[in-house]
Amino acid sequence: MSRSGRILGALLGALLGCGSSRPEAVRMPASGTMMAGDSMAMMATPLIPETLARLDSLELADSTARAIAFSHHAALLSPLLKAIETDLMHMGMHRDPAYEALVDSVRADAAALVPGPRDALRGQVDRVRRMLSGYGAMVGKGKRG
Repeated sequence: MSRSGRILGALLGALLGCGSSRPEAVRMPASGTMMAGDSMAMMATPLIPETLARLDSLELADSTARAIAFSHHAALLSPLLKAIETDLMHMGMHRDPAYEALVDSVRADAAALVPGPRDALRGQVDRVRRMLSGYGAMVGKGKRG
């Protein structure tokens, strides 16, 4: 077969292939690209009620019980923070600098492992509550699309 015959055959094959009715392969969304309606178990959501209960207990405890409860609470914050980060990443939520600063301060409070005076504790508890509220707002916004 001559060179022009091979080129003509290749062009003919390419043109015939254009009219193909084969369906294109469906791609699953990559991490961070979930859309409203996609199903995913939220990792942080089940941890929130027990965290709020711990915060209530911390606020009501006397100084001795508060020191013990705070160390337990601080140890449980790490998995909660990781779950929040994972949920927001999978939902494709954009990082908000103010929220990130709040999360960093909560992380620093947990690392200190010292509840301090009641006023300092109140600030730590308020930061955790604001962080959880912000998480709830972002998840709610993400679910609405």
